[in-house]
Amino acid sequence: LAPGRLILGIGAGWSEVEYKGYGYPFPRAAIRIGQLEEAVQIIKRMWTEDKVTFSGKYYTLHGARCFPRPDPLPPIMIGGSGEQLTLRVVAKYADWWNGHAQSIDHYQHKLNVLKRHCSSVGRDYESIVKTVEGFVAIASSRKKAEKIAQRGRQAHFCGTPNEVINQVQDYLDLGITHYMLRFLDQPHSEGLKLFAEQVIPSLKS
Repeated sequence: LAPGRLILGIGAGWSEVEYKGYGYPFPRAAIRIGQLEEAVQIIKRMWTEDKVTFSGKYYTLHGARCFPRPDPLPPIMIGGSGEQLTLRVVAKYADWWNGHAQSIDHYQHKLNVLKRHCSSVGRDYESIVKTVEGFVAIASSRKKAEKIAQRGRQAHFCGTPNEVINQVQDYLDLGITHYMLRFLDQPHSEGLKLFAEQVIPSLKS
């Protein structure tokens, strides 16, 4: 239905409320990341093998089938920034990585950690597509943007269109090619329009 346009996003889970809401136990982070690592291995094999038998610490399969298999294979995007475990799973199995835009220095640090994990597992760091997600507070004046940013969420990109251009460009300069942005003036669309009309055309890849 969407040839070549589907991306599978997956993470270790972080919201205890959601786990409990569906009646699932909420284990500690190391267990959830271990479950993520096994799940990604299973998914990759289910997409490429006729029958999958898998015996892991958390999941077990005996001759499991997945038909029809996706064609082309969707890239797997793993979200999360834990330096010891999650980014190592990213280095081993992810086609794409999604991290949070807490600050440009913070994101650069995470990239350096990911690069070290790639080196340790023999993975080409450049083969992983890097993405970033964050909240945007954009308006015609800095004062208006700051007022929007006070709505209870940290604005990772905040200011006038020119200011936001410079902030996004910093990530582009690190090699980031995809962005997942949420606009803090929702349900209004003024921020989205400003971004589409004034920010995107001015960015330099």
